[in-house]
Amino acid sequence: MLLARAPQLSADIAYLLEIPESSWKSHPIHLALLKITPPALKAYVDRVQALAKAPDPSPLLAHSYVRYLGDLSGGQMIRRTIAKAYDLDEASGDG
Repeated sequence: MLLARAPQLSADIAYLLEIPESSWKSHPIHLALLKITPPALKAYVDRVQALAKAPDPSPLLAHSYVRYLGDLSGGQMIRRTIAKAYDLDEASGDG
């Protein structure tokens, strides 16, 4: 598995598109991105692939940390802070 959180990311995409998780890969937005990749997305993917093939892949490690750990874990940290500030119950899903 490329990412340990791949199943959760798939569930998030389906949730945002308001469709069953099993069908997001056939959603028109996903198909359009596969057909005509936006230039910025192509540049990003190309850069990540170049870093992965570089003799020193440490910049890719730093990037992965920020994207995968920082963004995803940071959201959990923010959730806890907001829940505490507004006296919300995290366990119920309301926080």
